Amino acid sequence: SNSLSNTNSGNQNLNFGRFDGTGVEAVSDIMPTELECLIQAVKDAMNYRPDSVLRILDFGCGDGRYLPAFIRISQHILSSAVGTFKDGMEILCVDVSAGALEELQEKIKRWQSSASTKEREFLRFRFLVTGASDSAHEVENQIRKGRGTEKLFHLSVCGWGTMSCIPDLVEHDGYKTGIKKPRQFSFLQMLSNLSYSLLNITSTKNNFMREQRRFNAMRQARREIQEMKNAAFTDHVDGSSHYDRILKYLETKLGLGTHTEDGFYYGKHQMFFAAVDFEEEMERTKEAGFDNVDIRICNVMNFYDILSHSRKRKLNNCLIRLCEMQDIEGKKTVDKKCKSFLRDGFRKAQLDVGSDTNPVFMTSREKRINQVARYFIVYGTSYDRCDHAM
Repeated sequence: SNSLSNTNSGNQNLNFGRFDGTGVEAVSDIMPTELECLIQAVKDAMNYRPDSVLRILDFGCGDGRYLPAFIRISQHILSSAVGTFKDGMEILCVDVSAGALEELQEKIKRWQSSASTKEREFLRFRFLVTGASDSAHEVENQIRKGRGTEKLFHLSVCGWGTMSCIPDLVEHDGYKTGIKKPRQFSFLQMLSNLSYSLLNITSTKNNFMREQRRFNAMRQARREIQEMKNAAFTDHVDGSSHYDRILKYLETKLGLGTHTEDGFYYGKHQMFFAAVDFEEEMERTKEAGFDNVDIRICNVMNFYDILSHSRKRKLNNCLIRLCEMQDIEGKKTVDKKCKSFLRDGFRKAQLDVGSDTNPVFMTSREKRINQVARYFIVYGTSYDRCDHAM
């Protein structure tokens, strides 16, 4: 479609790498919160699916933001002399951008040039380019290459915004059954078919709120015009061409956001995103097949600020710890000085701090996470706790 060609993989990669307003353009490594969850995922794999090789699917790998973390983990496993994963790590890197994969391969070559022979042999990579309009079923077949229906990976990693960038290309039957973003959901099901666990970093509704409001208004207008057109047809009133012109205009403006709930474009170039909230993300991850799901805050402040300014990094980490606590009950546990610090921190992060009668820190943990997180870290597992053989 024209919408898809205007938002091709090259533009997605270009914009996500250089123009993303959350600061991702200047970051070449993952957040400390992500690394913590990634390490936990590897530990879970050791405990529940021990094997001679640790297999990871890096879905939407881009130019390799997870590469430094994979290298650190492989070096730790190699030096720890444990029996689990003694034969190394295998990473399948999948992306729609051939250019991004080429950049990743260059980064790997640079690392290999200074790594020892043992390190190079221990951490191994494969690469797969998929089509931007490929279905989840088609991508799964490309990954499996005829290898049955068993799970192939201990862990699937979906980096910053990978899932958020997947649009619904056409009107989908999922809408009739209440499934939000059905194409994204089909890829979550694919990852559940392929992997025992999932680490998914998704964009929340706290990013690009102005753009979200504008696109939601256009989608509402499109629905109303469609209803008026249907009513005119039922009443045998000849005005369909007028309605068609308005619908065509709105659909041109909406692009891939036409059929994608909460989808929008931002920036000077055609960068597409679709936001989620806590409840939707929890529900769809479980429905996709991951039995145990935990959602944490990836970041409250800008990515670049967290990695480049120590004071802002400390503030970000403190805000995350406070918001993820289970036992915050307003005045009972948060003193006046701490409340002032929280309020000031959220203002610096450009987030809603709530009113004096209903501040963010008086709500439940889930609501706090939903209110302040720029990105969610979603960790889902489907290990059979009684089965320790892969």
